Amino acid sequence: METINGLMLWSAGREGLADSITVNELKSVHPAWARVVADCTAWVEQGDFTVCSTTAETPAPVCICGPCGSSLDVAWALVEQGALSEWGAVLAVSQRSGRGQLRRDWISPAGNLYAAWLWPELPQAFAPLVSLVAGGVVAETLKELGMAVHIKWPNDLLLENGRKVGGILVEERFGKTLVGIGLNLDSSPQDSEIRESWSPRAGIMSPLGDEKNVISLWCGLVKSARCWYEAHASSENPQNFLDWLESRIAWLGLNVRVRSSQGEFVAVPVGLAADGGLVLRRGNQTEILYSGSIALE
Repeated sequence: METINGLMLWSAGREGLADSITVNELKSVHPAWARVVADCTAWVEQGDFTVCSTTAETPAPVCICGPCGSSLDVAWALVEQGALSEWGAVLAVSQRSGRGQLRRDWISPAGNLYAAWLWPELPQAFAPLVSLVAGGVVAETLKELGMAVHIKWPNDLLLENGRKVGGILVEERFGKTLVGIGLNLDSSPQDSEIRESWSPRAGIMSPLGDEKNVISLWCGLVKSARCWYEAHASSENPQNFLDWLESRIAWLGLNVRVRSSQGEFVAVPVGLAADGGLVLRRGNQTEILYSGSIALE
């Protein structure tokens, strides 16, 4: 398989991994993707791919794929074949079995953002913080676009009203790190479709405007991430980052219900530990949560 360069549509797809898709089919999938097609006025067939030859240069390679199980599965297949370089990403039109926290399925219709993003190796001190770093990058980029979101530890993105509009999932294999990102740009599950009573209700982000499409939003996220990486790649102390991130963590200082291997209890999140754990005040004691979920009490 050839290396992904610029903006490419995996038109051939692969059986059992991603459906084949033509430029005309991409255009008809959803208005968000129709804008992507319109912004690229010349598509050139190149083997199994169709390449956009007129769009502005992307800050990293982007592979658009047709309906698939999960963008992460597609990205891992490309990584295994050496076809996806650092900061490169797979953007899926839709997913049949998108993965969420604790491997829960996430409903993934066309119109939203479903990305799997190959990150470079982070400084050792930041290695446990990949999910939080990605959340901070996304939150800051969306803030610049006028959409304020907060991070519900460890990997959900919430609006001010507490509705979940996105999530982040980190997977590591072969010494490589993929960051999966989902954003509800157009639709979200109904309240009745959220199975767990403690999970936040879903919501939709405010419109991006006609001048924005899925690719331009994605390019903004990539640029922010690369700027962050270049500023911190030699850092051995993540504390300044954690101090900055705490202002974007949801529910600090409020009572939350915690579900973990220790059972279910009420505590107050008060900050982030140096390794990314959530610091909880529980009565007169302080403890650190590394695995589990929280819900506003």
